[in-house]
Amino acid sequence: MHLSITHLATFLAVVQHGSMTTAAIALTYSLSTVSAHVTHLERQLRTRLLRRTANGCEPTAAGQQVAEKAAELLEVHRDIVAGASDTRSRPVDASIA
Repeated sequence: MHLSITHLATFLAVVQHGSMTTAAIALTYSLSTVSAHVTHLERQLRTRLLRRTANGCEPTAAGQQVAEKAAELLEVHRDIVAGASDTRSRPVDASIA
């Protein structure tokens, strides 16, 4: 199973915004891209993550759990990227003690 960071970030944006349309605008994605990302995650996880309503979307119980873990994972991802960026400006010590 492959869960894409991008798909998780898209899903989290939908949960945070309460709407696929609003998430699409915030992410500068098309609505169809946002929908495809969420659908892909639901298929990969074999469960419904969002309950679509007339006013937008809300996470199912499984969706809420995935959103919480996705938020944690994305924070770690940001830390990794920031840490790697910090080391690019310093020379790498290749010596072995």
